[in-house]
Amino acid sequence: MRQITALAGVAALLVLMGGGCGREKDEVLARVNQRPITQRQLWQQLEKADNGQAGLMALDELILRQLVRQEADKRSVSVSEEELEERMSSFKDRVLVQTGKDFAQWLEETGQSEDDVKSNVSFNLLLTKLVLLPQDREAFFEESKDQLEGLPSNSDAAILRQIVVASKEDADAVYQELTAAPTGEGGEPDFAKIAEERSMDPMTSYRGGMVGWLVKGKSADPALEEIAFALKPGEISKPQPIPVPESVAAQAKERGQTPPERWRIVKLEKMVPARELTLEANAENIENMMLGDPRYQYQVQDFMDGLRAGAEIEVLATRYRALGEAYNRSREARELRQKAEQGPPPPAPAPAEDEPEAATGGK
Repeated sequence: MRQITALAGVAALLVLMGGGCGREKDEVLARVNQRPITQRQLWQQLEKADNGQAGLMALDELILRQLVRQEADKRSVSVSEEELEERMSSFKDRVLVQTGKDFAQWLEETGQSEDDVKSNVSFNLLLTKLVLLPQDREAFFEESKDQLEGLPSNSDAAILRQIVVASKEDADAVYQELTAAPTGEGGEPDFAKIAEERSMDPMTSYRGGMVGWLVKGKSADPALEEIAFALKPGEISKPQPIPVPESVAAQAKERGQTPPERWRIVKLEKMVPARELTLEANAENIENMMLGDPRYQYQVQDFMDGLRAGAEIEVLATRYRALGEAYNRSREARELRQKAEQGPPPPAPAPAEDEPEAATGGK
C-alpha cells in the first residue's frame, strides 16, 4: 500500500480543510424530509463503507505517525516550543488569508481544537526534519533564492480586507456604519459580514472582503497599496475612489458612456515585516517548495516505505487484516529491491589446486 499520507499533510495545508483528528462534534450536515443526517452518522458510514477502507486508511495514518515518532526518538530529533509557535503563527496567517476567517472562528467551523492543529503541525515539522537533510536544504536554498525573494514573507506585506460599492453615497453610509460607536450587546459592526453582504467585488466578498497579502512595492494596485500601508492594524480607511483603468475609460468614452464608478473601504488586519533572505528564516518556505519537487516527494515516499518495511506491525482487527498483509508485501518488495540494487553476490573463490610435489633428484 503506497500512500503519502504524511506528505499530503506537509505539502500544504493538512488541516486547512478540516477533518483529521478534530474533536467530536455531532453537527447536522443535511436534512432529508426534515430528518437530520449528522456528522457522527457520516463517520459511522465511512467506517462501514467499501469494506472498511476509510477506517483502514485512518489506521494506516496512525501507524505511520507512530513509526515517525519512534524514528525521531531513535535519532534524538525533536520540535521545540519556539519552532512550533513560529509555525502556528504562520499557519494562522494562512488560515486568515485563504478563508477570510480568524483562527478561533475557523476552528469552530471545522470542528477542531487548537491542540489538534498543533499536533498536526508538530508532526509535519518532525517528518521534514527526518527526511529533508541539511545538505539538501542548503543546496535547494542556493538554487531557489530568486524564487524565495518574491514571496510575501520576504518583503514587507499587509493582510487586508476591502468593501467595494458603487457610489460615494453608499461608501459613506457603510463607513458610518463601520465606525459608529458600538451600542448594546451587538458590539462593533463586523467588517467581514458587511463585506459578504454588500461588497460588489466577487473576488473577495465571499471571504469577508479578504484581499490577502499585499506586497509593498510589488502590487498591481498601487492605489490600494498606498491606502493599506498608511493604516495601522485594525484601522479602517475612509472611502476612496477606485481608479478606472485606462482601457475601461477608453471603451466607455467610445460608447459615449461614463466610466463605472467604484469606491472602497479598506481594513488592515495585520502588517507582516520582511524576513531576512536566509536559510534559517525561510525554513518553512524551503520545506514546502522541496515537497512540491518530485525529487523530494520520492524521498519522502521512500522514507515512509522504509519505516513500514522495517517495523514489526501486527494488525489484530480482522476487518483491517488487509492492512497487515499490505505491510508484509511492502517489506518483501523492499527486501527484493535492495537485493537487486546490491547485485548478485560475488562468485565464491575457486578451490586452490594441489601444488605439485617438488622434484627430487634420483639416486
